[in-house]
Formats: sequence, C-alpha cells, structure tokens
Amino acid sequence: MASWKETADKKQKSLLDKILEQWLVPEALCATPTTPDDPYLNVATDAFMAKAGLSPRELALTSKTSIPDILASYESHEVSAEELVTAFCHRAAINHQTTESLAEIRFAEAITEAKSQDEYLRTHKKLIGPLHGIPVSLKDQFRVDGLESAIGFIGWLGKADTVESESLVTKQIKELGGIIIAKAGSERIRLARNAPE
Repeated sequence: MASWKETADKKQKSLLDKILEQWLVPEALCATPTTPDDPYLNVATDAFMAKAGLSPRELALTSKTSIPDILASYESHEVSAEELVTAFCHRAAINHQTTESLAEIRFAEAITEAKSQDEYLRTHKKLIGPLHGIPVSLKDQFRVDGLESAIGFIGWLGKADTVESESLVTKQIKELGGIIIAKAGSERIRLARNAPE
C-alpha cells in the first residue's frame, strides 16, 4: 500500500503529465520566492506570464474576461473558441507549475470541446448558449465526469466521477456552453506533500 506522500507525489506528477511539453516552465521560474523583492514573487502579472512563455496574443486573450465581449468576438470570428480556450489553458498551466494551484487538469478535453463548438458556430451560425466557449475553472468540490474530487484529502484520491455523479452546477455550465479546463484547490495536497515526516 502506497504511503500518503507517495500518493500525493503521484497525483502531482499526473497533473504535470497533462501539460503540453511546449508549455513547461523553466525550473528557475518555478522556484519559491525567497525574499519580498524577488522578481518572481507575483506570478499573476503579465510580465511574469510573458517570461514563462505566454505569447503577446495569449496575454491579450486571457486579459479579456468579459463574457459578453468574448461571445461578441466569437460571433465576429475575431477569435475562435479553440484559440481562446487554448490560451487560458496555457496560462493555467504556467500558474499551476509555479503555485501548484490545480487539483485536476482537463486541457486536452477542453481544447477538443472548443473545436467542436467552433464547428457548431460555423455550421449553425449561432452560439451553443450564453456560455459558449467560456473557459471555466471549478473548485475541486464540484464533481466533473472523468475527474477526481478529492477536495484536498489524500484518502479520497483514486476514484473518478462519472456522468451520473457529476454535480448539477457542472452539468448546467456544460449545457450552457461553458468549457471546464481545470479544477482548483490542491492546497492541502501540496502542503501535505511538503509536510515533515
């Protein structure tokens, strides 16, 4: 039987394995800041994100967070759901590598869903719903088909949720066109992993 530390390490590795190779951040940028003057202290800034590999176009796309503006840009074909969702996934990937903020990652699935929504818009000349192509990150307590809901407890890892066990909120987001890219809230796993023996 695996120890809790081995289980936590395995989970963290499985998350990193879901990040595209071209999105991996140099080890130096992932180091924990050592002083308040450390230039990498605030990993949420555009300057840090650019240094970690986010392109100027991705920075612009991920700075746009107004749902009506995003939907308008889809309808005008200024941007595709695939491009926008990919940009948000890339930004989330950088953030996770520097802060271990995600409990679950579904970047590949989200990008596939975005492509499908782009095809729907091209074919039907209308959006799927009021959240068409909107990237969504849920807290870990919301159940998502295919993902685990450990809510930070090591002992709850290992069982993926199904369509039947999926949370009502999750189902509603999907029905309205929202695209779930990740689940946040792995602080307890991270802290447990770094805890002394």
